Amino acid sequence: IVTVPSDKTFMASDEVISMMEELDCLDAITLLAMDEKDVKNDTLKKAIKDEKIKLAGNLEKPDYAKVVKDESTLAVLPGSVLPEEIDKNAKDKDKEKLEKEAKEKQEALEKIESRFAALAVPVVIDRSAQEEEELAQAEWVKVYGAFFGCEEEAEMGQRHNSGSDRRQPLGVDEIFKLGSGCRQLWLY
Repeated sequence: IVTVPSDKTFMASDEVISMMEELDCLDAITLLAMDEKDVKNDTLKKAIKDEKIKLAGNLEKPDYAKVVKDESTLAVLPGSVLPEEIDKNAKDKDKEKLEKEAKEKQEALEKIESRFAALAVPVVIDRSAQEEEELAQAEWVKVYGAFFGCEEEAEMGQRHNSGSDRRQPLGVDEIFKLGSGCRQLWLY
């Protein structure tokens, strides 16, 4: 069960960070699972400096003590934590290697999930990057809008009428014509 809006999020997904920035809800992130040198987002860098966001290990080794202390209400992990499908046409030698890697990923995922479950922190695995259709990718924005209490922003997009503060709903085709700012919102 996910309590919404989530205001104390353990974040490990760059894709979701981009969506949250476009939805203006980065303040819901309180713990960041990445090394400081890997933080590219200027807003997050400032929040870390101002101690509004704390670094909590990385995806391979989350700092669970900080998760407890922070009373995190949600953990968001990237889809890369999931084992990849093994190509049935792969050579036996390659197949063995891929199976071993998939098994290791599965075990690591189960370990992370079980630890978060023991802490009563729901885990969401972001699969937006695996979506093949643009519309399916766009639907993930609505999911995160619901999680972080910014459903209206997710529905309406981030464009304003010229000369007005009133927001207008955007169609999916229109969103893709707006340029890089909105592409970050909808494409991952």
